Amino acid sequence: MNFDNTGIKKIGKANEVQYGFVSDFCKYLMRNDIFCWLDHGSLLGAVRGRISWDKDIDISIMIDSVEKIKECFNNYFLEKGYSSGDVQNIFTYIKLHDDTNFFGGSSISIDHDNKIFCMFNTIIPKQQRQKIIIGPWIDCFIIREYNKDFIINTHLPMFFHPKELIFPLKQITDKLGNDFWIPKEERKILSLIYDDWYIPQKMSFSQCMQKRVDVLTNNIEYNEIWKKIKEKYPDYITRQKRIGVRL
Repeated sequence: MNFDNTGIKKIGKANEVQYGFVSDFCKYLMRNDIFCWLDHGSLLGAVRGRISWDKDIDISIMIDSVEKIKECFNNYFLEKGYSSGDVQNIFTYIKLHDDTNFFGGSSISIDHDNKIFCMFNTIIPKQQRQKIIIGPWIDCFIIREYNKDFIINTHLPMFFHPKELIFPLKQITDKLGNDFWIPKEERKILSLIYDDWYIPQKMSFSQCMQKRVDVLTNNIEYNEIWKKIKEKYPDYITRQKRIGVRL
């Protein structure tokens, strides 16, 4: 399966470097038996076609904790000859999401030209991020087991999926020759995320969340789990209501 990701908003060198980096890091994870795949908007772009308004790259990583993924990034960069230090020119910016705090999390700044990376226990605010980062940023979601049949996004817990729709992952290649992985039943996953995903439409974050809530509410099996998740993550639910999501 081939796909065209050249329509991302910040094109040219930034696009090529970002996707090449993500592809190479995903290969590193897979070689170390850590599953990772394109998710959300990036999965949609890979399956339906390029999304010209997209501003980031979304990947999900099946791993126990954010500390383990930090260790993976650290080892990867050291193997590539990078050193840890102050990054003046942020070419790649990675957000590591491991809890439901929308404004919290860890991050990594990377200067590819000078081979320097720096890890932080905070995330640069969006308005500042858009001014100082050269290329599209990368959203890295930590995925864990919810029960024997489902996995869950620890940052956006309304996104839980049956393992049988995710694994085994399928390998795909973009027009630049970069390899990535996607869920086994990618179209079913997209239907669970966006419902009518095959219709091109520009949506806000809250509209995307509302689509997911509607899917969960209208599915008996998923709705039962959704009720438990709403009880387990009350702060997350409160924040969703604040941005206009009807729960």
